[in-house]
Amino acid sequence: FGPVNLTEYEYQTILNYYRSKPHPRLTGNYSYLSTYMYSYDKDGEEILYTLVDRLREYAEEEGITGDRVADFVVSFVQAFPYISDSVSTPFDDYTRYPIETLLEKEGDCEDTALLTAVLLKELGYGSAMIIMPEEGHAAAGVLGGEFMLGTYYQVGNKKYFYLETTNTGWPIGVVPDDLMGAKAIVVPL
Repeated sequence: FGPVNLTEYEYQTILNYYRSKPHPRLTGNYSYLSTYMYSYDKDGEEILYTLVDRLREYAEEEGITGDRVADFVVSFVQAFPYISDSVSTPFDDYTRYPIETLLEKEGDCEDTALLTAVLLKELGYGSAMIIMPEEGHAAAGVLGGEFMLGTYYQVGNKKYFYLETTNTGWPIGVVPDDLMGAKAIVVPL
């Protein structure tokens, strides 16, 4: 795996550890999300923080600053192939831990949204999960910067701009046509 050099045995051990943990459904009470997203073991933390450091270093080397860092992070995750739970697991509804999504390099909407939100948070950006229960969809949100434009969801006096994570090419603030006007639950991290 790119950010951390793992042997096949270490890779499988870490992946099996996260696969064996409870995987709550992304429905109903969303207050558990931050505990769920941040329940890492030592290996998972090392993988996550090494990736965050590498993303930060690359952004600095390439002169990517400010709001553009959020674009960079979402484009990194958007490159992961979309795969439904029913195809990739024995379950119809299986929310992966962010470390699982990183190791498997694939996921569905809530998997890539969780990963994006966690990476943004660890890079120092305000982030949120945007959950559209009626549509069965999830996206990430990034706390608005001074130059961000597009669709956002307001929580108190904070604006979380929509980030579509399921396919490449979706810029910050652009919502797919079939989701325009959908009711959303926004869970800041």
